[in-house]
Amino acid sequence: MAKDCSYEELITLGGTRTRSLRFRRPTPSPLGHKGLLRFAHHLLDKYNKQHRITSRQLKNENELRKRDEQKDTS
Repeated sequence: MAKDCSYEELITLGGTRTRSLRFRRPTPSPLGHKGLLRFAHHLLDKYNKQHRITSRQLKNENELRKRDEQKDTS
C-alpha cells in the first residue's frame, strides 16, 4: 500500500535548503570576511595595549633600579 505524503511533509523549514548534509554547501558567515578582519584588529589592539603597559612598567622598574644604584654608589 502506498503511503500518502502531503506537500507540507516534503518542505524543509529553511525553504529551499535540502536536509541532506551531503549536498549542502557551507553557509557563509553573516559578518563575512570583514567581521573576521574586525575581530583580528580588535585582538591586535588589545595585545598592543597590554604590551605597551608592560613595556612602561619595565621601563619604570629599570629607571628605579638605576636610581637606586646611583644612590648606592654615591
